[in-house]
Amino acid sequence: MKFELAISDHSQDEVKKSYYWDLSNIEESNHAEGEVYSLIAKDISELREAENRLSSIFTNIPLGIFTINERGNIEDNYSNHLLYLLDTSELKGKSLKDALFQPIEKDLSRDEMHGIDDIYACLNQHEKQFEQLISSFPSNIFFYRGNKKNGKHLQISYKSVSYESIVKRILIIIEDRSTFIESEKEQERANLLEKQSKAIYESAIRDPLTGLYTRLYMADRVEALLNSHNRHNIADASLVLFDVDHFKDVNDTYGHDIGDKVLKDIAAIILKQARNTDIPIRFGGEEFMVFLPADSQCGLLFAERVRKSVEQLVVHTPEASISVTISGGIASHQVGEGLDTLIKRADQMLYKAKKEGRNKNLEEIID
Repeated sequence: MKFELAISDHSQDEVKKSYYWDLSNIEESNHAEGEVYSLIAKDISELREAENRLSSIFTNIPLGIFTINERGNIEDNYSNHLLYLLDTSELKGKSLKDALFQPIEKDLSRDEMHGIDDIYACLNQHEKQFEQLISSFPSNIFFYRGNKKNGKHLQISYKSVSYESIVKRILIIIEDRSTFIESEKEQERANLLEKQSKAIYESAIRDPLTGLYTRLYMADRVEALLNSHNRHNIADASLVLFDVDHFKDVNDTYGHDIGDKVLKDIAAIILKQARNTDIPIRFGGEEFMVFLPADSQCGLLFAERVRKSVEQLVVHTPEASISVTISGGIASHQVGEGLDTLIKRADQMLYKAKKEGRNKNLEEIID
């Protein structure tokens, strides 16, 4: 006979120790002495203390830890937290399906329902079947009892407990991931709001037809560029002011749809020639501005690249193929000068270029 029994030392503190006892009959004894038995005790108090400490840890950690037996019923509950997670006062003896999945059955997918059946299909079978099917077990569920507002996002993991390679128990660990998931959702909502805000801002500062910046953007971004020049943070700043030659004739002859196509193609050329530090703007109608953190000589070189590309541009229409030209005026920003004054000086050079025959860029020369 083998059994476990704790004995006390009868001291004031009365410390109990656990022993594993082995009671057996000594068959080779002298029968005259009657039946003789041996009783051997093995001190297992340290083992029991370690088990109690481990049980205490399991009981108090914020996880739900339990096992199900061969019939799929909850057998041992190693965590007080489990009752809170599943919003119940008693679990032992209940089936896994009833305790964990039945309350949310209408929310489970077909694959998750099949996965629950697979859990039961592994019990009392070879552990290889468990390994093959474990990926189908439901691993993340939203658990609630009647009121979704009090629900919890639960993450479930499974571990087989086998004897001679046959699954006799399944250890199930449930973790409440609600705080983490809600935090992720909050971050997703914040990212979406930021993305929407950027889209709204982008639509406000970008001309929908040409993709160039609008005058709204110019008010802030260009003022910052000119202020940098005023404070000598950059050596130079300049403006190129473009105007499409005879654009009214294009609209009158071919219609505004073709006119818009011409403006869009010219804007694409300007964007291609502009650097990341340049600020291309649709100023209005067929007028374009490009502000550069460089002197007017660099502005003139940029304007010439644009002019030559536009000169080679051909816009095809059902009636004809259209060619257009562009003219530009270039002026360097003077320290302390306002934006309106700079635009006025560039406009004067543009007017002069038009007057001299168009398809030309003129740079203001300051002695």
